[in-house]
Amino acid sequence: MNLKDVVFSLAHAWKSVSSNLIQSSWKKLWPTMNDVSETEETDEWDPEDNMPIVDWLKNLSEKGLETSEENLNSWFEGIEETEQIMTDEEIISEAVQEESFVEILEPPTTTTAIRVKPDNALMCFNTCITWAEENGMSAKDIIILRNMREKVFKQGLQVAQKQTSIKDYFKTT
Repeated sequence: MNLKDVVFSLAHAWKSVSSNLIQSSWKKLWPTMNDVSETEETDEWDPEDNMPIVDWLKNLSEKGLETSEENLNSWFEGIEETEQIMTDEEIISEAVQEESFVEILEPPTTTTAIRVKPDNALMCFNTCITWAEENGMSAKDIIILRNMREKVFKQGLQVAQKQTSIKDYFKTT
């Protein structure tokens, strides 16, 4: 294991830590932080905070699109309406369109799929990672390859634990 492996392992470990875990850890280490965050949230409203929304409303109305300030705020905050009311005819036509679109994209295949064993995939990912490091690929791309290699490794462990025959149960290793 070299320094690069350690850095990638550290990046992977931090990726799995949730923001809630970090916040709850800080609450235990720095209890007065809760008081500070509460006062920050209750700051007085500044009228200039909504100036961009007014500009957006003007720009949209100039283009013939009418909307409300609430709609813009919910859009800026990422709040979307998840419920869409459709009639039966709309549902049927959309389903038919999706089926025809899938048929166009995926012509019928008559060949059987080649099954790649996890061991072979693991060797290929190791080769890809080595190639990426030697050819100066970005760290982001290498992390993606390493994450995929880890998924293959975990899947290989699951496949290795699966008993395929009753004879395998009595084998001793």
